[in-house]
Amino acid sequence: MAAKELQEQIEKCKNEKVKMIGLLDEKKHEVIDLAMGFFPLKMNDIITRFVKDNPDHTKSLGETRLGELKKLSTNLFANSTLMEEIFSRKRYWVHEDYDAVRDRLRNDTGGSTISSYNFAKLATDKVESGISTVLGLVGTLLSEYGYTKIIEQYVQGGVFKYNSEKETVYPYRLNIHYGLEIEKELENKKEEYSSLIREYYDLFDEHEKLSNALNRQEALDIWDKL
Repeated sequence: MAAKELQEQIEKCKNEKVKMIGLLDEKKHEVIDLAMGFFPLKMNDIITRFVKDNPDHTKSLGETRLGELKKLSTNLFANSTLMEEIFSRKRYWVHEDYDAVRDRLRNDTGGSTISSYNFAKLATDKVESGISTVLGLVGTLLSEYGYTKIIEQYVQGGVFKYNSEKETVYPYRLNIHYGLEIEKELENKKEEYSSLIREYYDLFDEHEKLSNALNRQEALDIWDKL
């Protein structure tokens, strides 16, 4: 393929990548919008479960302490600003940190070939990590009232786990393996985001291959002119 044709293909690929970033941004906000309705309901379910499943502890707190917990819970459920600030962070959205994510994947695989599947799976994992971190706010609240606690970075009970992520002040995450039940519409949006990440990877991969081909062709063209 001639250098001019390769340059045209590269420019076309660049434009498609820009469009895809726009679609990914839109999908991110769709996921966040749905999550803002999901978080308070799920948080309430978690707290209610702890109160019900630990009757002796609940009774020992007394009405005054339980009233405090309920008021703090209500305030947390209404704090959409905090929830959105956490869930919007770049760490949970692959397309906002694509180059760094790609490099980390290559390092993790020892430099072996990575695929669009790797990126799609990572996108799903990261979004779920964001969801579990937001829901982990409940763990912090419950620990203040003796329902759970962290012992040497291990959380008793299995519902929560220690949040080992850097750059966060929130010590709890809901344990995905315990069972993170996500409402169907939010689950679908999450998967739509991951599917777009797969498409974006394919565009990125094509761009990289075309750029390498152009570089080789330009070198050959110089040689042929001599």
